[in-house]
Amino acid sequence: MIQNRSESEFDQEAGSSVDLRQIYHVFLERIWAVLLVLTLTTFLGGLYVVRSPKIYSATLTLQVEQESKIVDLTKFKPDEQTTTEILKTFEQTIVSRPVLERVAATNQLTKNGEFLTIYERKKGLFDAVAGTAAPEKEISIDGIAGTLAAITESRMRRGTRLIDVSVEHPNAAMAALLANSIFKQYVQLSYEQYVSSGLTASQFLVEEAEKLKKKMLSSEKALQTYREKVGSAAISLDDKKDIVGQKLKEMSKKVTEAKSVRISLESDLAQIQQLGTNIGALLGIASVANDPTVRDIKSNLSKFESEFATIKQRYLPKHPKYMGTLSALTEWRNALTNAVMKIPQTIEISYRGAKSSEETFEAALKEQEALELVLNKQKLEFDTLSREVESDRGLYENVMKKMKESQISKELQSDKLRVIQPAIAPERPSKPQKVKIMAAAVLVGLMGGLMLALLLNQIDSSIKSVDQAEEFLQLPVLSAIPQITAFGNNRGLVVVDDAKSIGAEAIRTLRTSLSMLGKAENRRVYLFTSAIPAEGKTFCSLNYAVSLAQQGSKTLLIDGDLRRPAVEKAISGKDKKAVGVTDYILGQKTLKEIVQQTGIENFSFIPAGTTAPNPAELLGQHGIDGLVAEALLNYDRVVIDSAPVHAVSDTLLMLKRVQTVCLVARANKTPRKATLRAVQMLRQAEAPLAGLILNRLPRRVGLGGYYYDSYYNYSYYGKYGAKGVYGAKA
Repeated sequence: MIQNRSESEFDQEAGSSVDLRQIYHVFLERIWAVLLVLTLTTFLGGLYVVRSPKIYSATLTLQVEQESKIVDLTKFKPDEQTTTEILKTFEQTIVSRPVLERVAATNQLTKNGEFLTIYERKKGLFDAVAGTAAPEKEISIDGIAGTLAAITESRMRRGTRLIDVSVEHPNAAMAALLANSIFKQYVQLSYEQYVSSGLTASQFLVEEAEKLKKKMLSSEKALQTYREKVGSAAISLDDKKDIVGQKLKEMSKKVTEAKSVRISLESDLAQIQQLGTNIGALLGIASVANDPTVRDIKSNLSKFESEFATIKQRYLPKHPKYMGTLSALTEWRNALTNAVMKIPQTIEISYRGAKSSEETFEAALKEQEALELVLNKQKLEFDTLSREVESDRGLYENVMKKMKESQISKELQSDKLRVIQPAIAPERPSKPQKVKIMAAAVLVGLMGGLMLALLLNQIDSSIKSVDQAEEFLQLPVLSAIPQITAFGNNRGLVVVDDAKSIGAEAIRTLRTSLSMLGKAENRRVYLFTSAIPAEGKTFCSLNYAVSLAQQGSKTLLIDGDLRRPAVEKAISGKDKKAVGVTDYILGQKTLKEIVQQTGIENFSFIPAGTTAPNPAELLGQHGIDGLVAEALLNYDRVVIDSAPVHAVSDTLLMLKRVQTVCLVARANKTPRKATLRAVQMLRQAEAPLAGLILNRLPRRVGLGGYYYDSYYNYSYYGKYGAKGVYGAKA
């Protein structure tokens, strides 16, 4: 059995990837939302353009000189600022608060009605109109400077040494006047600050020179005192330190060598003491084997052993030559034993001598280390005093140099900035930028409308297309019936009253889909149901039954919705409450008495019959199995229009004799969860569910739907329609 997926899994998979085709069709489906937002943003943008005052922007262009002629008298170290930092400093300084306050005072902006127009608008003091007189309330220079800062901008041109100073104002001439005035006031303020700082710096340098001179003399005196204290050692500290360092290296090397010899002898002595009188094992020790005496004895012993081996082959043991050689061999072996046994004493004596040498070298090493520490301490103190003297002398000389430069540069003025292009009154306003504003409004409107359309589409939980229905429900869509407008006598028989329509073709597609499910004898009883009311199950069952009749099958339609019957009214146009299903189940009428004939060949129907107080109990006790069984004896096909699954349990009580169940869902209306729950209920009841009928699908529904117009506007019907194909009358 195919397992259904939950709605959360479906939504998660749907949102895992961006489908541009889906976004495009959502855009087409909800174009009204896009147009609504677009109209609103365009209207607001146009309103802003119309109501915004015209603003003119005048720009003054300045160039920063690369060479500086001004001597900074307050600094004693070179300027480490980069070129970019210098340019940024000028960019911010030229529109600083002191400069703007001077501009406001010089141009009497507190009494200028044209400028006060902007000030009043920004501060909200009163309603301002261009050209109004100054307000009664006195306005401070500080407030005017703040307003001037808001309409002034200074920006550096990237990759150049140029700075643009722009001023915006409703009056073009006023904008140019203020831009040029900013530079003039900056130059005057810089000159005044330069003169003031020069006097202050000169006085500061004199005082600083006196302090540094006293400090330099004090440092030199301290250095001389130290030299006298340490005597001539201070003069040759570097040489003496080198000699001590060389001796220290030599002592360290000798200590290492003595320690290595001592450790080697100590190791051999320990092995000899452990082995005792085992001559063979003692000869395995390197120091024993390499002893000159032992080595000579071993050589002679080897020689006699070789000779003895030769004599043994020639002479008998009692032969004089045999006995003489054996006696000499024995003496050499005893001599080897005696020599080996004397070696431990020799090694022990050597070990004591090595240990004594090691201690002597270590004492000499410590003595050299102590001497080096003393020299290092003396050298450190001497170097510290020397550096202090040199530092004080350097500072004093630097201050004296600055004092001379100060005398040379007193009359110089600041000319780091020069005007490349003065500000002129612009002919066209810079704001509002109508084209950009309207383009932004249109762009925001399109984006906002699309987002709204996507949001509405996400909120909508209904089934919108064939692909979506099959993917979510894991059921085949037997047919997608499009939205159909009123036609004929409005009785709902589209296959009769409008046989050439796309709705009639959709019904015939349903008939074909169901006919392909199996053998005809196993597909004689059909039941149509839905999840909730008003999904079009009666329309589908009625037209499907008529399509079977048009194909030559004798068909009976049973109205199984005993609570809200609709078949009789759909066929005859009137609800006569004729006898029908309930009357047959209660045994009051026979099949022949309840069957209603129609004007359509091979098609009959049975109404719901007399209203029953409790249809569920009636169906539970008696059922419609007998009615269906008797109907099959007289008809080729039986179609049942049942009640919605969620509304009542009547449908589940009719499934015993049903061979095919069709679930009807209304596109763009029925919630996915409701349809999914209906599928689960039918499967739990072991209903032979064949698939889904997607009813009232909007034409050109979008992604995954059927595109009817392009096919059914084809000239097929124009060529063959008059011949009565698909049940059309000739």
